[in-house]
Amino acid sequence: MPNNLYGTPGDPVPVVDAVDLEAVWQVDREIRERHPGKRVGVGIEVYKAACEPVADVVAVWFRLAMVTLLIMARECGDLTLEDDM
Repeated sequence: MPNNLYGTPGDPVPVVDAVDLEAVWQVDREIRERHPGKRVGVGIEVYKAACEPVADVVAVWFRLAMVTLLIMARECGDLTLEDDM
């Protein structure tokens, strides 16, 4: 049974405001700096507080997670971008 928390498989992730994405990115960065090398659980309320009131916080979080995975893949050498060639 699919997890419908993020919508139906195949549906696009809702558009998010770049301001919200940047705000959540900053919160995530600050948490990582305070807890280097450790895994830290962050409640959705923390991200919600960083976003505009109308933001779809789950969509913001999901998009940030995908960007983070791309960055990690690039750092591991598993992803090559045109600019790297």
